Amino acid sequence: MARPNPPRYFVVVFSVAGLYNIIINLSSCLVICLAPASPTMLLLFAVFDVLTLGLVASATGSIGFVVYTLQMGNDNFSWSEFCNVYNTFCKTATI
Repeated sequence: MARPNPPRYFVVVFSVAGLYNIIINLSSCLVICLAPASPTMLLLFAVFDVLTLGLVASATGSIGFVVYTLQMGNDNFSWSEFCNVYNTFCKTATI
């Protein structure tokens, strides 16, 4: 079974959220400048905004859990186990 990778998930979600932000800003400028906003378009903007908010919140929570576990420790997980997986991180970071 593959290990979950919260730091990679964090980076991917924030990249998707940033790309979504660029696309939604351009499309909302087009909607505002070229035509009056239809209720359907506004509803789509709101739905996708809420979905993006959920993704960003879950990514922030997952990376927060990793940091909390590293700082406080856990019965099933220790700093040495983390260093075996992320060796370069342990060489450059200290808590």
